[in-house]
Amino acid sequence: MRKKELDGVIYELEDIRKKYEDKYEELINETDMKCKRKEYWKGGNMLHTGAYCPSKTVDMICGNVSRGKRVRKEAKVGYTNFFDDNDLLIRADSKDESYESIKKMVEERGEEIFPCREFIFYTSNEMHTVKFGYGGGENEVEDVSKCIYKDGYLQEYILYINILDENKGTIEGERYIFR
Repeated sequence: MRKKELDGVIYELEDIRKKYEDKYEELINETDMKCKRKEYWKGGNMLHTGAYCPSKTVDMICGNVSRGKRVRKEAKVGYTNFFDDNDLLIRADSKDESYESIKKMVEERGEEIFPCREFIFYTSNEMHTVKFGYGGGENEVEDVSKCIYKDGYLQEYILYINILDENKGTIEGERYIFR
């Protein structure tokens, strides 16, 4: 990817972040109302949205990464996935290994902690995700992703990680060619 194209991608992902960054509570209420079913998964924590991560390669490239295992009850470490009446994933709440220790510290200060929450948005040929960190609230979007589909097949997947840290933001991108 050339610098000019990369700058355009970053600008586009920043626009997605800005569109949703101050709508945390609204997004929770909206997805709670739209939710028709939930799935619980244990593991899969290195992948955003867990088992439903759009990447076709990250679990093959990164060692010791799995998409997790579906379980009957909410797991201490894992995902709760929310689906709408069209059976589309609309939210993924996750807790990783550090959640319990962070929760204990935060609760000792008399504050509240939430799981990481990733909200998923669809257009005719794109899917966007916006992930809020453990604190939730305004301006705490950590990651943003964009997927482009053509004829039902994933063509492009871009994930912008650590979006809050201007000096350390990372972009992961994948392009697919189907023949």
